[in-house]
Amino acid sequence: MSEAKDMNLFDLCAAFFRWIGRCCMTLIRWVGESLRLTWRWWFVVLPVMAIVLGMGLWYSRTDNRIYEVNAIAHLYGPTVDDVNQVYGALANALPMSVSATQSLPALLQLDPAATRTLRRFETFPVIDSRHDSVADYVDFKRKAKFSDTINVVMASRINLQFRTKQPDMVPQVETAIVNYLNSNTAFQAAYGTKLATLQREYRFCHEQIEKADSLSTAFYFDQGANKALMYDRWELLVGTRQIELVHPQIISLFRYTKKVDKELALATAPVVLEQGFVINAKPINGWKKWTVIGLVAGYLLGCLMALIIDRRKAIFAWLSQK
Repeated sequence: MSEAKDMNLFDLCAAFFRWIGRCCMTLIRWVGESLRLTWRWWFVVLPVMAIVLGMGLWYSRTDNRIYEVNAIAHLYGPTVDDVNQVYGALANALPMSVSATQSLPALLQLDPAATRTLRRFETFPVIDSRHDSVADYVDFKRKAKFSDTINVVMASRINLQFRTKQPDMVPQVETAIVNYLNSNTAFQAAYGTKLATLQREYRFCHEQIEKADSLSTAFYFDQGANKALMYDRWELLVGTRQIELVHPQIISLFRYTKKVDKELALATAPVVLEQGFVINAKPINGWKKWTVIGLVAGYLLGCLMALIIDRRKAIFAWLSQK
């Protein structure tokens, strides 16, 4: 029985490698056929390549280049899902000819010329891989899992992205997007609750620090920490006195207070951009990329047209069959 299984596994591996070999031979035959077609019909293949290459270069011209623009937003009150829904409305905006109120210029309160080339409004999760509440990278490929305990998806940060052909208009669009998000009624209500919580945490932390400081000062300077003999009413106490702090982890309290102070200082609105929108200097449709695409696509299309011309009689005969 074991030998049969081993032979089956061997046969499976052999069949797999035979299939790989057949694929390689088929590819080689296709390459050979395309070279022969190119040699015979070069006056068809080369012009088609030139036309497609010209279209690619025209698409990647300077005034038509598309740039990605990204910004990491801190959320104070709204959740990531809330921002996904509200920001996603920009991607689903209707043309002005269909609905003036649901169009992109109306949503962002911008002139139509400023929104003419805006595309692909998307959000991406921000990942904290070190568990230190600091953003480590943005998951642009959306491969991070919410159930993963190694790479934590941050619940209070999100990456906002859009594409534009007018990079000089990004500051104006940034202001419009921030105003659009922060004017949301639900976001404002959630922000009010979050701000009240932060202010209460701020007061509590600083009060606890002051109490701990006052208690330790009173003990060390007023009563003395190293007294070996003390009178308590009619009893004589012998030993070393030790203080037990009000907060058992005073260092952790200081660190948490520092975090609350920073968060409260930044919490000026429901959605606050970390560094504003940053333009990716490498365009989506750069000329190098589209030169390669144009050459490959032009050659394949040219070979296809040459094949159709080369076998036109067989094709016409097949079409004429009843």
